[in-house]
Amino acid sequence: MGDDGDYCRWGPPEESTRAHERYIYKRLPTSRHVRLLLIYPRHPDASIRCSLIPVSLEQPPYFEAVSYTWGRPDKDFNVIIDDCEVPVTANAYNLLRDLSSYLLPRLLWIDSICIDQDNSSEKTAQVKLMGQIYSRASFVAVWLGSSDTQDLDFHRGEEISGQLSNQRRVFSR
Repeated sequence: MGDDGDYCRWGPPEESTRAHERYIYKRLPTSRHVRLLLIYPRHPDASIRCSLIPVSLEQPPYFEAVSYTWGRPDKDFNVIIDDCEVPVTANAYNLLRDLSSYLLPRLLWIDSICIDQDNSSEKTAQVKLMGQIYSRASFVAVWLGSSDTQDLDFHRGEEISGQLSNQRRVFSR
């Protein structure tokens, strides 16, 4: 637990997981801060372990912003954030599973996790920053789903590609 016992600690993951403890979002330092999700390297069969890190949009580190469809609202899967199990949707879980690496950590902004969805004032403020979040990201990806839906995703990708032929599809700093 953190120093005051009200939230899980911020730092590298430990071997044990306190599944009985609910992750509680720490307040962001300023209205120009966002949280980024640091995904730790993992074996493909291991749990997805992460930390949430507050950063300023004024000078953000290299990070990837991911746009994806939330899918069904049921939170039937868990990821480990700062040693606490956090329930997530199947689409969020599959995205994190597919984007995690065996060798390297990855720093992402994914709205369903980086924004405290139980805090309506934070959600409102963060949604207003989404354009800036995407424009300051080093890379923006559109995730269409897991490889088990690859054929369908390919056709959706062709459709989107045709619609965006006159626009940039990948943004980089």
